Amino acid sequence: MKAWCENILVAVMISTLIEMLLPEGKSQKYIRVVIGIYIIFTILQPVLKFTNTSISLEDVLSKLQTQNSDIRDIENIEKDQEDYLKEIEENLKKEVN
Repeated sequence: MKAWCENILVAVMISTLIEMLLPEGKSQKYIRVVIGIYIIFTILQPVLKFTNTSISLEDVLSKLQTQNSDIRDIENIEKDQEDYLKEIEENLKKEVN
């Protein structure tokens, strides 16, 4: 129990130090999310060990990357559909004239 509390305290101190060193900008909110996930994993570590659940930060990050690539694929499909609809619209305008 003492080691767990020490781990939480160290995680909070490290995250506070990192946040103080961060420049203002868009990347700051993403880094805060990663820091939050790190603190949550630190807090849940004993519970995950007790239930024999293995969750690593790498697993979470790989799932986030997969979701980001899926979102990019959807955006590309939407762009292709918009281009196709514009082409149809132009063809219809030519036929009408």
